[in-house]
Amino acid sequence: LYQLLKGNLEGIKITDEDKKNLNVTEASRYISEQLRSTGYTVKIIRANGSEWGYTEIQNKIMQYEAQGYEIHSLYIDYLNIANKVGCNTGPAGEEIRDLFRRLKNFTNARAISLVTPHQLSTEALELKKQGKRDMVRQMSSVSPYDGSKRLSQEPELEIFIDIVEDSGTSFQVFARGKHRGQND
Repeated sequence: LYQLLKGNLEGIKITDEDKKNLNVTEASRYISEQLRSTGYTVKIIRANGSEWGYTEIQNKIMQYEAQGYEIHSLYIDYLNIANKVGCNTGPAGEEIRDLFRRLKNFTNARAISLVTPHQLSTEALELKKQGKRDMVRQMSSVSPYDGSKRLSQEPELEIFIDIVEDSGTSFQVFARGKHRGQND
C-alpha cells in the first residue's frame, strides 16, 4: 500500500532498496493518513489459521460493524489455511468448498467484496509443466483449484495469473475465468 500510494499520489517510485530501509511505523502512519483523508480505514489483522475459521472472521466483521464501520472489502491471504471447524464434511474437498461458501454468503449479504487467492490443482499445474504458454486461458478445461474439484462452483469472479517468458523477457499474464452476473 505504501508503495502504491507514494507512486500514485506523489509520483515517488519506491525501490527494493527503499523497502529494505523502510520505517514500518512511519509507513503505517502514512498509509493510515492517506486513506483516512479519503474516508477509508484499513484494518490489518494477523491471525493464526489454526485458530481462526469462518465464525471468527464473521465475528470480527460484525464487531467492526457494531463500531460503526461500513465494510466494503475483505482481503484474506489464503482463506484455505483457515480452520474448517463447523464446515460440512463429505467427499474430498467438501470442507474447503463449504468454508468458501459460508464466508461468501456472509459477505455477499453485506455487499462486502471478498478477495482471496487459492492454489492451483495438480491438473492445472500440469498444463504449465507441458509448456503451455496460454495456461491461464485453459483453466476452464480443468478443475483448477487445489484440494477441491467442486470449489470452482463458489467464486463469483476468477482471475488467473501466470508468469510467461518470451525471448528472455518475463511477462505477467492475466485471464478472467467465471464472472457471474456481469457483462464484459
